[in-house]
Amino acid sequence: MIFVRGDVPSVQAVATTLDLFGSISGLVANTDKTNIYFGGVASNVKQMIKQITGYTEDTFPFRYLGLLLHDSRLLTSMYHALLSKIQTSVKHWTTKLLSYAGRLQFLTSILFGLENYWCNILLMPATVLKLLNKFCRDYLWSATIDQHKLYMKSWTSCCCPWEEGGFNIKEVLSWNKANLCKWLWKLMQPTDSLWALWHIKYNLKHDTIWSTSSSPYHSESWRSILHSRDCLLQMCGTADAAVQALRECVSPSGKFQVSLAYELFRPHFPKVRWGKAVWHSTIIPKHSFISAMAAQQKLATVDNLVRRGFYLVNRCVLCLQASETHRHLFFQCEFSGELWRSVLGWMGIQGRTAKYWQELSWCSSRYAKKHWKSGWFRCCLAATIYFIWQERNARIFGGKTSTIHTLATQLRFAVGTRLIGKYGSGNKEMLRHLNPIYT
Repeated sequence: MIFVRGDVPSVQAVATTLDLFGSISGLVANTDKTNIYFGGVASNVKQMIKQITGYTEDTFPFRYLGLLLHDSRLLTSMYHALLSKIQTSVKHWTTKLLSYAGRLQFLTSILFGLENYWCNILLMPATVLKLLNKFCRDYLWSATIDQHKLYMKSWTSCCCPWEEGGFNIKEVLSWNKANLCKWLWKLMQPTDSLWALWHIKYNLKHDTIWSTSSSPYHSESWRSILHSRDCLLQMCGTADAAVQALRECVSPSGKFQVSLAYELFRPHFPKVRWGKAVWHSTIIPKHSFISAMAAQQKLATVDNLVRRGFYLVNRCVLCLQASETHRHLFFQCEFSGELWRSVLGWMGIQGRTAKYWQELSWCSSRYAKKHWKSGWFRCCLAATIYFIWQERNARIFGGKTSTIHTLATQLRFAVGTRLIGKYGSGNKEMLRHLNPIYT
């Protein structure tokens, strides 16, 4: 991309230089793939410039390195390329029949990577960011962007760390502001950036980044940076506090860390005690997801659906003796309690039939964090929650019934395979406990 003053002598000088460069290196601009854009140039001058260069005139906006460039503010309609790309990705992966954990991994990697590239450059309109959140929310809960589903957990609470009860998804509105904060930091360290020196001379002039005001004549990217500055000042109160907040986002090597700046903007929730017990590396991911929902009583149990206005007969399909609630299902129900006792017997633990939340607290204090038995208990607890919920859904929606012995056998096999994959086959004590499930 080359910027030239819109007059014939300037264009002639650049064209001559490009021809000289091509004659020496053999690299010549392809006239079929090169366009020229004008702004504030008279019609007769345009014709002479096009004759000199041989390039075709095109109009704004145009794409450069995947981003749209425009001579004015980017409208919401101009983000169609990003929105359609995410829609295409979501529709493609919908057919893969991923579990909730699989969709969550897809959101935190593929889709967030697409969003992050744009958020790193521009402050995108709130309408676009809300649409991106909607696409991600619909995909996580229903695997389609066209069919409405019942969301048992708000998207804001999903976009928080595991230790706060969320799914560790980045909230794009906050991430967009955090990304632009690194440009604020560059303006505070001007000797390291030619970009910063240029803005200090032509945009800031005799002001500082904390005192200058926005103007309609500024570029959209500069106004975006000033908007992030205003948000930071609103949170911190003073410019000195804002500067200190930015300094705390810099690593010892001097690199600005956007992830630390994101902590300034994202919504915060109280920490939960069960976060590390549920999102343990030993646990199968899809088991962790269901266990986290159960720990917050966010599963679509009958009592939750009744509170949301559904007219249903509230009866537990596992024991047919009580109303279906989270407290009953895990593990006050006779069926689920018996399954949990069977799993505890496999682990050599007797005399425990506590509630799910009590078991989460107990497993965190009983074993050392790095001992394989700690991972074993956590994995078994999460697997039990998952198999109970799967059995409940199979009876309601599929008319299929499994015995406690069948579920316990499947559970032990899934957990045993996971433990061997995690800790390896060299742990003889662990293998003595696990070998019987394969014989």
